[in-house]
Amino acid sequence: MATVPYITINSPKITEATGTNNVVPFTVNLTSASTSPVTMNYQTVNKTALAGSDYIATSGTLTFAPGERVKTIPVTVIGDSAVELSEVFGIQLSGAQNGVLIGSVGIATILDNDAWVAPKLNTGDVQMMRGFTGSKTMVFNVSLNTTVKTSVTVDVATSNVTALAGKDYAALSQRLTFLPGETIKQVFITIYGTETVSADKIFYLKLSGANVELARTAAAGVLKYGA
Repeated sequence: MATVPYITINSPKITEATGTNNVVPFTVNLTSASTSPVTMNYQTVNKTALAGSDYIATSGTLTFAPGERVKTIPVTVIGDSAVELSEVFGIQLSGAQNGVLIGSVGIATILDNDAWVAPKLNTGDVQMMRGFTGSKTMVFNVSLNTTVKTSVTVDVATSNVTALAGKDYAALSQRLTFLPGETIKQVFITIYGTETVSADKIFYLKLSGANVELARTAAAGVLKYGA
């Protein structure tokens, strides 16, 4: 009487590439050769790593011909430059025919290879000629020094110094959200022209309530007289 083989699957590790994809091979073994074909279904499953962003989902049927004892299931791991903890995902085996599953789930560990850079938000001073009539737009750039895989938020609001909201510029208060992968957001402030000769007028754009460190908490908007 033929012996029915047991089926096992390994739990591999792979170092994530930067900017390119690589492949992690899951190895499926039979404890002994079979005289009949051995088949089973396989399907990737999310853990902390997610299909589509960390790896490419795959599924299918694995078949061992009579006498074969080792098969591999290649899964593509998506490389990126985001700093992150090691992540894991799995391969689920099911529906075995002519074999007995004793290890139905293999777990792959994706080891991050990117140097840790603490995320920080920064912004810079802006100055421009305000014009004599009408209005212009002053643009502040708020930047994140590294890409991250979770959203980053920060509140921005104008504050009078020598420039007055409603007279020299339009007050603004809003929340900025950096989605995963985004590193820059722009803040648009309306400034008003004047024909009255005056020294430079200044207001602040203040940053607060961020869920990462602030490299700078305020930037100056400088309104210069003239066209």
